[in-house]
Amino acid sequence: MRSAMNLLLPLLILTAIAPRAGSTELGDSPFSLAPKAQGPARALAVAHEDFVRRLPPPREDVAAMERFASDPDSYAIAIERDGVYYIVDYSIKPYQGQSFRGGGYRYRIDGSDFRIVDARIEP
Repeated sequence: MRSAMNLLLPLLILTAIAPRAGSTELGDSPFSLAPKAQGPARALAVAHEDFVRRLPPPREDVAAMERFASDPDSYAIAIERDGVYYIVDYSIKPYQGQSFRGGGYRYRIDGSDFRIVDARIEP
């Protein structure tokens, strides 16, 4: 009986944290395992899920700089509270010593229901 429970427990945990299609809730995001977190952690998870979807898929047949720009780890993230909203900014990091102008993303997340109110590419 105990060995069956040892096998079942990891399956239950994976089922509880697995992302569901079309969701923008933190608990359904692969970015965080805190299903009911509030505040900036939840706003960041909602923005990050959308941000990753907007990036072009990685491809080997493009220039190295394009591969760099399609990697979510190539972006610095800043989050701040602005009234009832959280503002989440993604700015591309320097590539081989070269800085970029523009090309970041900005999200405005409602602080009460954690829905994306506005998402845009910063020029």
